[in-house]
Amino acid sequence: MIRNNKTNITDYDATIKYMPVHFNNIWGEHYNDLKPVGLQADSAEKKYFLKFRNSTSNTECNVVTLGVGQTVEAELELKQIYPQCKFLALDPVSEVNEDLVESKLNGTFVKKVITAEDSYTAYAGPVSIWNSEEQYDQLPVIICQINIEFHHVHYNANSFLRNRFFRNFNSFIRNDRFVVMKSDVHDVNYYPVFFVNYADKVCIEKFLC
Repeated sequence: MIRNNKTNITDYDATIKYMPVHFNNIWGEHYNDLKPVGLQADSAEKKYFLKFRNSTSNTECNVVTLGVGQTVEAELELKQIYPQCKFLALDPVSEVNEDLVESKLNGTFVKKVITAEDSYTAYAGPVSIWNSEEQYDQLPVIICQINIEFHHVHYNANSFLRNRFFRNFNSFIRNDRFVVMKSDVHDVNYYPVFFVNYADKVCIEKFLC
């Protein structure tokens, strides 16, 4: 966290802008060794996927997309590499998205917004799992890889929510289960972040060793 010299309060702008430099310096060598597949989601955003250590067709692969955004290009690219992958996609808008997922990707589409709430506010999608380690442990499956894009747009959140976001993000990283393997930035305000589970045995055996 980068803090303001005068107030000692977290400097949200400086912290998020420094994220790609900070985490890529820490995990860059591991990223280069593991060589994740770069999947082009659209003209600007890239998603990442660690390849299976055992590339047989029997390897189970389940992918969940929260927010389709009228594009499944990254998922289609992944399916070409691993045809056994099964896809579940959720989005509040079914128009265009449902057809892309079910007809083009041969996946399952659910019209729904996923949120989780704590005593202060609501969090969308997988971001809710970093509210506490207990929430993650309640999940029925183990998550090995997560791609999230943070939008650094001032009108989306006030100062309280920004600082709360970073507090939870910091706690999530310090739980020693997920690491930020790769962090990018595009169009100034958009920060794709690639998390990898380095703790759970199934993830280590499938993707890391």
